Order: sequence, then C-alpha cells, then structure tokens
Amino acid sequence: MTQRNTQRGDAMAIGMIVLAIALVAAVGFIAWQNFGKKDDDKKVAETTQDAKKDDKKPATEEKKEAVLTFADWGVEMPVTDELKGVHTVKVVSEYDGNVSYHFTVDESVLLSDTTKTTTEELGSVSRVGKDEKLQIPGLYDKTPEEAIAEGYTNVIISGNYGYVCQSTHTPPYDNQAYPEGNQRAMEIRDKIFAQMKHLRAIQ
Repeated sequence: MTQRNTQRGDAMAIGMIVLAIALVAAVGFIAWQNFGKKDDDKKVAETTQDAKKDDKKPATEEKKEAVLTFADWGVEMPVTDELKGVHTVKVVSEYDGNVSYHFTVDESVLLSDTTKTTTEELGSVSRVGKDEKLQIPGLYDKTPEEAIAEGYTNVIISGNYGYVCQSTHTPPYDNQAYPEGNQRAMEIRDKIFAQMKHLRAIQ
C-alpha cells in the first residue's frame, strides 16, 4: 500500500513537472511571437514614416537658371544651353569712365576641344539713356529708338535704357586654320545679341 502511494505520488510529481515545463514553454513562445511582431510592426512603421518624409522632398531638385549678369547696371540675361561657356567681362573706359561689358566664350566651346583653356572675345554691350544720342559709327546722334526704327537690330530698349551690342572687328581665328571656330563664334555672338531682348532686373 505504501509503495503504491509512493508510486502515485511520483507520477503526480512528474506530471506536474511536465505540465510546468509545457506551461513555461507556451508562455515563452507566445511572448517571443508578440515581441517579434512588435519589432516587425516598428520596422514597417519606420519604413512608412521614411517614405512619407521622402514624399515631402521635391521629386527633382529645382535646376538653377543660368544667367549672364551685368552687375553695375542691375540687370541680368537668362541664357540657354546654347550659350554655355559664355561670360561677361566688365570694362571701364579710361576716357569717360563709362562701363561696358565684353562677351567672351571658352575656346573649348568654339573648337570642341576640352584641352583648350583660354577665352575669345566675341563682342560687347554698352548702355545709354533711352533718350540719349548714340556715339557709335553709323548711329551718331541717333537715340536708341531712332536706331531701332532704322532697322539696327543690335539695339535693345529695356526700361529707361538702350543697350547697344557690337561685334569684334576681327574673327578670333585665322579663317584657313580654324574656319569652324570662326563660324561657331559668329553663331554664338548672334545668339547672345538675340537673347539680350530678355534683359531683366537681377532676381
């Protein structure tokens, strides 16, 4: 009788131990699942939040417009891709102190040769009051409006001023050695002068 009771007690103890182990394992499994799910939820939330942050950024960075600046006059001219490599150089007259701007272009653009590092002058622009008389050969004593009326296309009126474009007297290259360079120089110069009609106050 005592042996049977002892055996029953041992069986009960073993059963309780197995039950306790099963219970601990079940609780551990449930806790592990919940913890893992929370971690996954956190990752999803972070990913969604990052995506929302990216949505707030502009789809493409706004490209800054290229301009040629005539700082002393407070104006600028937007330029197209065709005028890449063109620059303005401020020149002050020793005679009367008037400011003009000379247009130069990278030689690498004219000759399609990236090893060239110098610039070539293509022309210039000067400014007078809208009602002032011009002192330019062929246009002496004419106002900018009178010059335009007579068909002089390289005079532009913007605001209270007339802007007079003049080309250089000689091509940049020996025409036999670099005919394509001279041709390109003339094309760029004509595009610069045509673009002058878009002069505006510096923005």
